[in-house]
Amino acid sequence: NDILSWFLETSSKEYHRTIEDLTRRVVMLNTASLHASTTVLTQAIYDLILHPEYAKEMREDAERIIGEHGWTKNTIHKLSKIDSFIKESHRTNTISHFMMVRETLQDFIMSDGTLIPRNTHVGVAPGPINKSEEYFKDAGTFKAFRFAEKREGDGEYDPIKHQLVSLSPHSVMFGNGKHACPGRFMAVTLIKLIFAHILLDYDVQFKNGSTERPPNICSGIMTIPNQEAKLMFRKRACI
Repeated sequence: NDILSWFLETSSKEYHRTIEDLTRRVVMLNTASLHASTTVLTQAIYDLILHPEYAKEMREDAERIIGEHGWTKNTIHKLSKIDSFIKESHRTNTISHFMMVRETLQDFIMSDGTLIPRNTHVGVAPGPINKSEEYFKDAGTFKAFRFAEKREGDGEYDPIKHQLVSLSPHSVMFGNGKHACPGRFMAVTLIKLIFAHILLDYDVQFKNGSTERPPNICSGIMTIPNQEAKLMFRKRACI
């Protein structure tokens, strides 16, 4: 019950069972599973540097929760302010301009009469969604606890549906529907663990104390954090 056995069990061609083909697919899967997590984490660290006014409140919240429950899975779930900060960072730094890509198997006519021919690749553009005032009030402003506040709403599912890991037509970081990323729970846990460790144990800043965000890099449909940025980490004196 591991990735190799899954590949073997679902092989539709004989060459899919060769060492070369299996290796290629494992490498591709490793890349797909790691690049998104590291991108989201790096953007969140950049935003932590640029918005230090939120650090104290997140630290106090994390220290209280960890003090009560220790480092457990339930603790990670309860770190709502850290969760919200990371989700807001991702909202303002969309990882891809084109997601949930599908290929049409037949001609399709939309309700407004638009024809999408067979064999056309279609997808969702998350950038305009993330910047829409219809879904996010003051969408152009970084509000670290935007989603933490929504989790405190009166709706039955408010504590759940505004989490980083949650699926929504307005937040398609992990896709949506039955084909949503199945590894998102592990990815979010990993991102929050590393971010919380950095937040609690270190003070971070850009080299020379710069307060300007290094420009993102666009590569095809992907947006990745600047790879030339230099960060300085200092162990916190009072932990």
